Amino acid sequence: MDVRHVRRTLTGKLGAAEDRGGHHVFYYLQYQGEEYMGSKLSHSWRGDLNDYQIDLIKKPLFLNTAEFQELVACPLTREAFFNLWSQRKGLTLS
Repeated sequence: MDVRHVRRTLTGKLGAAEDRGGHHVFYYLQYQGEEYMGSKLSHSWRGDLNDYQIDLIKKPLFLNTAEFQELVACPLTREAFFNLWSQRKGLTLS
């Protein structure tokens, strides 16, 4: 899984705001008018991600490995992601 595809998924598909300041690139999700920390990547990550890097990205998104792979490969839609994410985060759907 290429880091560029993950970045495009976070910013494009999920609409996350990207903050490149500091030691990492942080991604913030907008949900029901509130901003939530979505995930983070290191500035130095290039090419294919290893399992450890994937774990660091998917954990704050409340996804397992298969769900994260589906999110990046496109079968998991934006709406399905936010349904899973909000339920697992304990947020109410409006």
